[in-house]
Amino acid sequence: MLSVGALALACPRAGSRLRNRSTPVLLVHGMFADHHAMEPLRNALRMDGFIHLDAVDLRPVDGSVGLAVLATQLDAAARALLRRTRASRLDVVGYSLGAMVARYWIQRNSGQIRTRRFISIAGPHHGVIGGLFSGTTLAGELRPASAMLASLDRDNDPWGPVEVASFFSPLDLVIVPTETTILRKSRVIRGFLAPTHHHMATDSHVLRAVCEVLSSQPMAVSSQIPEPAALTEQVRHAVRTRSLHR
Repeated sequence: MLSVGALALACPRAGSRLRNRSTPVLLVHGMFADHHAMEPLRNALRMDGFIHLDAVDLRPVDGSVGLAVLATQLDAAARALLRRTRASRLDVVGYSLGAMVARYWIQRNSGQIRTRRFISIAGPHHGVIGGLFSGTTLAGELRPASAMLASLDRDNDPWGPVEVASFFSPLDLVIVPTETTILRKSRVIRGFLAPTHHHMATDSHVLRAVCEVLSSQPMAVSSQIPEPAALTEQVRHAVRTRSLHR
């Protein structure tokens, strides 16, 4: 049987894909959840051949603490994963609030020097209307046009060498308009017809796309953001055909 090294020499492209799958991957869950919420994605990555997988537990995620506190926990988990795997950089996949925490960590903590790729899944990067109806610390930071979001948006070079992908669904009624989940300077932009916000963490098409983006070499160049009219027609077609995925 060929070793990984021998296979890499025999087939450079296969070797590249294997090297990408050996990059540690850290998964970051959303609001009112823990690492178990990322199990569908973790299982999909494991079945696709990814070797080093971990999911952080952020506490508390009830809104009582802000992004800075949660990003400190993410930083500790990332450092531990890198020490355990002896890798220099890792990939981060954040869902919903987890995408915001990962973004803050990359832009304000040590994430930029520790991250190879960042996939944001349904992240509320331009705020959520729900943040207007709560008095918690986190809600104040995630209000549209909040001081926190404005500060992150002002960065001229938010990612440095980090390759970024933005995933969203036009059917997501938690983050409206859903196009606001798209991060500036994303290399990959993917739209999915996942029926709800929750399904963005479990939909098979999303899980497959995460595997593809993390294993591709190099990371694909960004596609055009779909026009609102095109998204509307996709939604109507999905409703007519009862097929809620692209």
